[in-house]
Amino acid sequence: MTRRRRRHRPQSRKSRRVLVAQNASDQENTVT
Repeated sequence: MTRRRRRHRPQSRKSRRVLVAQNASDQENTVT
């Protein structure tokens, strides 16, 4: 996947946080 070149853009750090939060929300919604 795209975890080999993650030093290219340090901006993906914020995106990753947002993605994780969204993922958690999605999972909770699906579980419920």
